[in-house]
Amino acid sequence: MISKNRTIIRKVTPKLWREPFAFLEHSSPVLIRTYISCFSDKERDSLYNYGLKIKIKYKPSLFSYPSFLNEFDFWPLKTSTEEWVDSLSSQAHSIVSIRLEDTDLTDVSSKGLMMCSNLKTLELLDCRTNDPNIFWEPFVLNSKIRLSKLTLVRVPINPKVIEIILKDSCMDLEEITFDKIVVESIPEILNILKSYCTNITYLKIFIIKYYFTQKLFKIIPSFTKLKSLIIRNSRLSFGNQFDKLGFCLPKSLRLFDMDLEISAFTLKRFLLNCSSPLERLILNYSVGFTNEHLEVILKYAKAKRNLKSIGFTYRSLPELFIPSFISEATEAKVKKFIEIYDPDDQDDCLF
Repeated sequence: MISKNRTIIRKVTPKLWREPFAFLEHSSPVLIRTYISCFSDKERDSLYNYGLKIKIKYKPSLFSYPSFLNEFDFWPLKTSTEEWVDSLSSQAHSIVSIRLEDTDLTDVSSKGLMMCSNLKTLELLDCRTNDPNIFWEPFVLNSKIRLSKLTLVRVPINPKVIEIILKDSCMDLEEITFDKIVVESIPEILNILKSYCTNITYLKIFIIKYYFTQKLFKIIPSFTKLKSLIIRNSRLSFGNQFDKLGFCLPKSLRLFDMDLEISAFTLKRFLLNCSSPLERLILNYSVGFTNEHLEVILKYAKAKRNLKSIGFTYRSLPELFIPSFISEATEAKVKKFIEIYDPDDQDDCLF
């Protein structure tokens, strides 16, 4: 029975596809999609290169339908093709998240992003371009995107565009990750966040200079919904100023991650000043972490009863590495009260 059906299909299909538009009363984008499925990779790439800036991926067709074509009416073909292109464009409205990692953006425009009216997450990591303005310029001309998550790490930026995105997203923006490039390119980035994005719950930011930390201390209290704060730096020394950060942290904060080099005494002062009910604390193991640090954390955990876990990062250049030491006995003592496990942040190596 199956073999008979196959025989019938092989005989009927060429006849139906000899003049496919003749059987239709209206245009049909489905026919165009079927023809496109027969294209080779090179032919599909040519569509992209000639202006159809959407990568087309369809499953291979059962037959080579274009080979059956004997004649067609131009106008049904034209209207069917237009409807097919429109259907592809309409898919952009369903895209809510875009992540580009290790991507060459040379001569690439973000015009396509402007079509993603419902885009909520934009993450660009380790991307390259010879001219950032080519990629970012469409945002200046027509940006209606309101993001809830924005990540920019190792990607050339247009400062004006980033400001536009932050202002347009405003109170919708909840998660922000900015590296050294962003902070250096936009000196007023903290003031912009304070003015427009006080609803953020997650902030990961690179600190470049001492004066920037002073600004951070003043602005952090404005983020009353902040739950996670991650600080990265280029081996800055806060000195006696770090313990003052404890006074500034909002009471909403639950996770604090810092890769700064701090003494056990400074850590103790910081935790004493901290009014946030921290549930997780992440510190840099590669800058002289000792049993004394763990004892400070254990005492804090017993006193506050809110700390659930601690973890470690291992961030240090070889020439700046400071040996750390934690005894098994001290670690075992701490584990009786709180968990110890490292964070799973695969993007952290890019900072």
